[in-house]
Amino acid sequence: MEQVIAFVRDLDRHIGELAAQTGPLFPLLLFAYGFFQTGLVIGPLIPGNAVVFAVGVLASGAKLIDPWLAFSTMALGAALGNVANYGQGVAFGRHLFDLEKGFLTAKNLAKTEEFFARYGGRAMLLSPFLPFVRSFAPFVAGLARMPLGPFTVSGTVGAVVWIGALVAAGAVFGKVPGVRENIGLAVVGFSLLVVAKIVFDALRRRARRPAPLG
Repeated sequence: MEQVIAFVRDLDRHIGELAAQTGPLFPLLLFAYGFFQTGLVIGPLIPGNAVVFAVGVLASGAKLIDPWLAFSTMALGAALGNVANYGQGVAFGRHLFDLEKGFLTAKNLAKTEEFFARYGGRAMLLSPFLPFVRSFAPFVAGLARMPLGPFTVSGTVGAVVWIGALVAAGAVFGKVPGVRENIGLAVVGFSLLVVAKIVFDALRRRARRPAPLG
């Protein structure tokens, strides 16, 4: 556990070493990283927000990484990953519900379709900020047959805002004493703020919903 904490704490240094070793190929690695985060259901196995934040930290104080190039390559990868994962959901997702076991029932499939029909755009805008959710939301949107056009727009905007916000946060707060040495804590704090905002908005909308008659 101590080794994991130490690795995360020095994440910007490790990324800097990788950038120095790979040279001009490093942007391709950033693209692949963004793609795997949203394009594969196994994306949660790869550290998410901490890496993007650390890239921003490193870009703010080193010449190895151009912040705009880092942002554009990771955002493009994440946006294309969304579409690829959506395609997997369209191709294979509904077959899971043929099992009719546990959650995988026709009734829950109908509920999933209804959810994405009403809130799909909002879900794709917010999901990149949430670990695990960012890797599953595009797949579920595909199996729920969310229209491709609205999915692509909201998914792309969500990916761009996610990468942009974390790279910018890393670049700005990475200059604050103590943040560079505590990247893990900084990212956890940022993620908690995002989750709190989502929960607060959901509760506020629910409170405003009119009570059923009778």
